[in-house]
Amino acid sequence: AFGSKIKEVGVNTIVFDRAGRKYHGCVKAFADALREQKLEF
Repeated sequence: AFGSKIKEVGVNTIVFDRAGRKYHGCVKAFADALREQKLEF
């Protein structure tokens, strides 16, 4: 849902700041969901 809303606005490339958190769990799931929507990091 979030990824499709971003694409509706016309954004295709994003910067993902994990704020010092490890890349696992919710952070990884969120990034993977955005990648499934064809957003580039």
